[in-house]
Amino acid sequence: MMAMDMAIRVVTCVLLTLGITGCSAASIPVTEVLNHGHCSGLAAGVSEANLDDVARFRGRRMLGNAALPPDTEPVNASAPPRLIAISRGEQPTAGYSLELLSAQTVGEGDTRIRLRWRTPSAHDSVAQMITHPCMVIGLPEDATGKVLVELEDGTALGEIPARP
Repeated sequence: MMAMDMAIRVVTCVLLTLGITGCSAASIPVTEVLNHGHCSGLAAGVSEANLDDVARFRGRRMLGNAALPPDTEPVNASAPPRLIAISRGEQPTAGYSLELLSAQTVGEGDTRIRLRWRTPSAHDSVAQMITHPCMVIGLPEDATGKVLVELEDGTALGEIPARP
């Protein structure tokens, strides 16, 4: 009996140590570029986007190179930002949304983005209209690996291949 208790304690300590040190992923800074309730022209799933796409999702369009304020750094045109567009598709009412939970580097430089999908409860008073909620996330310049997008319960929403 005493030997069994000692074995359980040793196994528990080993598992806790591995869980604390071996299974962690590094968080990376990302920018929530757009979190909108009605993104036109964006299919359900995960895709790479550009700034023109972001304007189109909002029902707008880019108007050439607008003058930047004097204290603003220009965007490096040779290295455009890596934007990831995420949508769950058409929804029957308002009240649906995506919430960014985390972005982490995993494996060989891949990025895992975790989201929460919010749905209205049966008691919420919501507008009866078709919506297309979406989110666009901007990744750091050095995030060139594969991008995996999943919900907080581990359900995969999609992935983007690594950039060459």
